[in-house]
Amino acid sequence: MEPVKILIADDEPDIALILKTTLMRNGYTVVVAVDGEEALEKARAERPGLLLLDLMMPKKDGYQVCRTLREDPQFSLLPIVMLTAKGEAADRLLGFEVGADDYIIKPFDRDELVARVRAILRRRPQQQAVQPVETAEGLVPTGLPSLDRVLEGGVPKGTNLLVLGLIGSGKSSFGRRFVAAGLASGEPCLCISVDDNPSVVRQGLDEAAAGALSTCERAGLFRLVDAYSWCAGGAGTAERFAVTGILELTQLSGVVSDAAGELGQTIQDKRGGRRVIDSISSLLVNFELSSVQRFVAHLARSAVACGGVSSLFIVEGGAVSDQALNNIRYVVDGVLEFRREETRHYVRVASMKWRRASPSWTEITLT
Repeated sequence: MEPVKILIADDEPDIALILKTTLMRNGYTVVVAVDGEEALEKARAERPGLLLLDLMMPKKDGYQVCRTLREDPQFSLLPIVMLTAKGEAADRLLGFEVGADDYIIKPFDRDELVARVRAILRRRPQQQAVQPVETAEGLVPTGLPSLDRVLEGGVPKGTNLLVLGLIGSGKSSFGRRFVAAGLASGEPCLCISVDDNPSVVRQGLDEAAAGALSTCERAGLFRLVDAYSWCAGGAGTAERFAVTGILELTQLSGVVSDAAGELGQTIQDKRGGRRVIDSISSLLVNFELSSVQRFVAHLARSAVACGGVSSLFIVEGGAVSDQALNNIRYVVDGVLEFRREETRHYVRVASMKWRRASPSWTEITLT
């Protein structure tokens, strides 16, 4: 296996030399840029597996470089670590808001820096950072034939989609159909319920799966994570996988990991399948944007490593700011927008990495 290539962008020659020497001794290939414009040029030419980005640089600062790369779909998953002498909370928050994955303060401990680089690369394998989603083959049906026609056959395996729409627009119905289609194909499916009572979610999924939900669960094909009890003021739950007490994103990540482990949606088992989070709106409202972005990024970026898990991240339209949505857009492969007019439902492909987006709305059937 070829060593991971790391791009260092720092205008201080002594710091750049220390970083280069340290990383090369630990088996990495290193490329160096001395200003923001050169960092962008070398990122596009060298396709690194990780970027160590100084904040204060000539021509373009680290914020500008990070924002520019995150706006380019081919770099939306590139691990970016901000490396700077600035340690104020506001500076770190801004770094996360423009799409940074981590923030290391100068002066730094070399062993700690290497450990954090390794940790980021373990969470997000190098090949995911620079390659777009597969395009020609491997399309999986969404569960809505009319939507599959809009998407020219379905979505590539391992796709992460942001699904937007007002209440009643059809986005949650789409989520249920998406899971039901996976179960019908024998795929392991995970549902994370945040804004809806798990009993209601189960009823909707069972209807969509023609009464087969309990059978699939006994067969190890379905698991449900209950994060709703926190939203409901600490209500009790009968679910095996549930957040207890006050919701924390670290606890939620652990519960999701436990449920996914039983399904084989792990780096070791690589069973793939599907995953729906309905919805992340409450998370975006109740937690810092940077924390939610890291939570979503962790789930999205593990998709390929876990065997190609196709995921939906559902958001209530109008519930969160455009800034929050834009930051989440960085870590997904596409955006679908749903709306309803009287009894009719429509969808729009707002963005996709494997095909062109479309400004037009197309009527769909939710059955």
